[in-house]
Amino acid sequence: MTDVSRKEAEEILTIASKLITEHRADEHGDSFKMTAALWSDYLGIQISEEEFCICLALMKIARSKLGRKVKDHYVDGAAYMALAGSATLNKPEPAK
Repeated sequence: MTDVSRKEAEEILTIASKLITEHRADEHGDSFKMTAALWSDYLGIQISEEEFCICLALMKIARSKLGRKVKDHYVDGAAYMALAGSATLNKPEPAK
């Protein structure tokens, strides 16, 4: 990876980090739990917050493959994967 591409990757991650910690978090609140519950009810299967975030990341992957090449797809995809990781890693371990 060249220094130029590393710089672009760093910029994508920096913007994604700001989106989930500042702008959108303030604007939309924690809507993932509610949306996952709504999807679960609508589809008739249980959708976790992690799965919801991964589905949104997959949508961004599809857009990056089929649509115009815009930074937003990669920024949002990185943000959704970070949120999926957070949802999973902060989940309490099941009792044994």
